[in-house]
Amino acid sequence: NEGARLVPKFRILFPPATRWREPLRWWYNGTNAPAPWDGDTAGTVSEIRKALEVWTAVCDVAFDYQGETTIPPNNVVQDSAWGVQPDNVNVVGWGELDGRTAGVTWAWTEPRAGGDALVDADIILSTALVRSTAELKRTGTHEWGHALGLAHSDFYGTLMSGPPVTTYNNLTTL
Repeated sequence: NEGARLVPKFRILFPPATRWREPLRWWYNGTNAPAPWDGDTAGTVSEIRKALEVWTAVCDVAFDYQGETTIPPNNVVQDSAWGVQPDNVNVVGWGELDGRTAGVTWAWTEPRAGGDALVDADIILSTALVRSTAELKRTGTHEWGHALGLAHSDFYGTLMSGPPVTTYNNLTTL
């Protein structure tokens, strides 16, 4: 329909659109991983990669798995001039989260020539709620969307649906 107005299905966290300027290099921290993920790093990383493939199939972003780390997700450093800053180590790991929160993503940006860039994104998966392959795929895919700079969608029935306007769902595809 000519003249039809396009309505975006996704909102961005950091307007104007902010993106990774280089491949997103990430590490896995299996500390506190619940069953069935405890003791199965290779299997867990494989499932996390499947969640990434949902995004790499449709957008221009590259991910590069770096291996295991003992650094916790959402680790920060103290800078004498700028205060609390990200450690610039992108970690997927486990933690106790409030209520019915299956995952949370912390993302940081910094000014760069040509526009702000994402420089750090850490994902924390719930030790209580992410206990199946299906839940890891659903939560991981949603949280990787946040790591790419997407906010929750204002539209019901999308992978990035979530509060405050919409509710979460069990989608694993875009």
